[in-house]
Amino acid sequence: MAKQYNFTRLKKLENVLLSIGIRRGFAPKGMHILRVKGRKSGLFREMVIDPIVVDGNRWLVAPFGVVKWVKNVRRAGEVWLSKGKKTEHLKLREANAQESAPVLKAYLNRGYTGSYFDAKLDSPLPEFEAEADRHPVFEVVEATDVSE
Repeated sequence: MAKQYNFTRLKKLENVLLSIGIRRGFAPKGMHILRVKGRKSGLFREMVIDPIVVDGNRWLVAPFGVVKWVKNVRRAGEVWLSKGKKTEHLKLREANAQESAPVLKAYLNRGYTGSYFDAKLDSPLPEFEAEADRHPVFEVVEATDVSE
């Protein structure tokens, strides 16, 4: 059975340090800061995310499940993605299970979130389709550069 995600103090510290690196432009390859308006407070929330490109399309994956940012994105439908001095405003669409399967498999291939999935790298796509409700995937349908 897949591991349950717990947002511990250590993970919070890791995200703070990654955020500092991302803002300064020297974070790990691909890492970005995602800003989304909170569905209850209306205040902007930030978290670290690692978008993926599959078949020429950009995707945001929730490897740890239906966490707060996922619920906020479902409500807002838009986010701001930043790295260094570059910021983009993105409009998103949640993918269905069939669309999500190859994206989840490619994301799992990155190697650092596998314990949160029941499917394994060599699993067929239908097993990744079964994961889609536990690991939402959002397609970037429109991107606008809003860098200062």
